[in-house]
Amino acid sequence: DVAMEASIDIEFVRDGQKILYIYVSPVLGTQAAWLDGEVVDFLQPKIPFSDGYARVIWIPLPREYDAGEHVQIKLQLEGSILANYDGATWMVRDTDNWMPSPTPPFSPSSWTLETTMIVPHKFEALAPGEHLDCRPEDEVEGKDCFRFLTSRPVAAATFGLGKGIRVDKGEAADDDATPVMSYTNPGTKVEFSYFDREGQHKLARSYNLSKTSPAMVNKVRACLPVYEEWFGPYPYKKMALFPNPSGVGRGFPSLLLLWQNAYLSKVDQVEIMSRATPYWVDAFVAHETAHQWWGHVAGIRSSRDQWFSEGFADYASLVY
Repeated sequence: DVAMEASIDIEFVRDGQKILYIYVSPVLGTQAAWLDGEVVDFLQPKIPFSDGYARVIWIPLPREYDAGEHVQIKLQLEGSILANYDGATWMVRDTDNWMPSPTPPFSPSSWTLETTMIVPHKFEALAPGEHLDCRPEDEVEGKDCFRFLTSRPVAAATFGLGKGIRVDKGEAADDDATPVMSYTNPGTKVEFSYFDREGQHKLARSYNLSKTSPAMVNKVRACLPVYEEWFGPYPYKKMALFPNPSGVGRGFPSLLLLWQNAYLSKVDQVEIMSRATPYWVDAFVAHETAHQWWGHVAGIRSSRDQWFSEGFADYASLVY
């Protein structure tokens, strides 16, 4: 389980606000809530016949608030929001909803995100934004502290952590190039398998993602100057890559989750999957990289507009 404290600075945009709605993952249960430093009541019922909670926290306000007024909400939450795939790395399960927010998922970006993580010694942690020094009050004896701050409003975020993590930076780049770093665990063996024509499950081979991690860095780095020429400056100070065992990719601000099979060498992609796989993988990586512009610089109004982000990221990757 993860213990989390979330502080949210809110500005009201209309008059007569009597209640706050905070959206959160159903695997997170609220333990306490504060409004401008004062303990307040809240409601987040458990879902019957399950271990989950309601996706919304209701917080009655002590008075009506008008447009332009500000409050700070602080929440104390607990829950099993991390998934462990290989015994050494942990990732967020519900990447769309884990972060407490006063707006529903895929709403217009209107806030910056600061993430501070206290983790066991010799662990590495990763989140969107610039890596900053931790504040003295956040330091805990015997543990390591990581702090990240986004430089612009974000609509979605995630985080991950692991032990024994190796950071690869690929080939040497120009001094002015955006730093691109890949985070993998050299001690973790990933098994690639398939079903044969008779429906039997076969192990193709065991693979260490750290072997091809530098090549993935170079693949992403090659996209950036092309997209900068087409769409404008890269909006962040660095780019971090993290293999995703769940089989999907996600382009978070300054942080890409990339399907772990995409880390295979081109020779192995052809042998294990198909001749077309290397082309598909290149387009997949370019697509997720394009989300730094299409989805974050140019955002969307609601989940109904997701086609805009995905469509232009697809277009960019195919033209690239």
